[in-house]
Amino acid sequence: MTFPVIYTDSTGTVHTQFTSDGAMLRVPIRDITFTGSNFDSLEKDDPAPLPPGITLDPFQYVTNCTFQITIPIKMRIAQATATAALTIRLLLRSGIQARYDQCSLTIDGLNTYTLPDGGGEFTMEGILSQLQKLLPQNAAFQCCYYCAFSHYHPLGNDTFGGMNCYRYLKKEILGVSNKHELMELAHLHRQQIPNTQETWHCSEFTEATPDVWRYI
Repeated sequence: MTFPVIYTDSTGTVHTQFTSDGAMLRVPIRDITFTGSNFDSLEKDDPAPLPPGITLDPFQYVTNCTFQITIPIKMRIAQATATAALTIRLLLRSGIQARYDQCSLTIDGLNTYTLPDGGGEFTMEGILSQLQKLLPQNAAFQCCYYCAFSHYHPLGNDTFGGMNCYRYLKKEILGVSNKHELMELAHLHRQQIPNTQETWHCSEFTEATPDVWRYI
């Protein structure tokens, strides 16, 4: 999946796009390719020297810039499918926690729902949770964050991505009923549990029903 992004730093603005396979991100900026599992942990994946304007923090992640990102998300409206565009602006500053200062969701190019000042959120988990509260009762996200087979690890999660996907352990994960059991399952079968991004959708997506315990 690819989706557009507007990158801005002290030198100017670049219109480019992210490529995602559901676990890793890839983006070219001024002919240099950066990769990472998170928007705020993009590393240079290119031997060429950094062009003017692009800076890295002490962990060698891209910083001192903004990303205005538009991510396509599948949705369900009543019993019909819909396409939504989640637009977020991420502020990255060296030594300061990354945060989103703009966030809106537009469904089928018609209805738009906005979180003022990004809703004060700095994680995709918080953004999707807040947006869900603004949606009509018959509207639901059809992405990993709301899939019956996806959970965060009990030890914590990143600002984006890093969910655990249990599609290879469907029977086992649907039998989990508390944090302790989830921790045990994650430890015993860690080789069968790939990472996934909150906004990703695959052919095995199954909407979580109210009776399914989930650690999100």
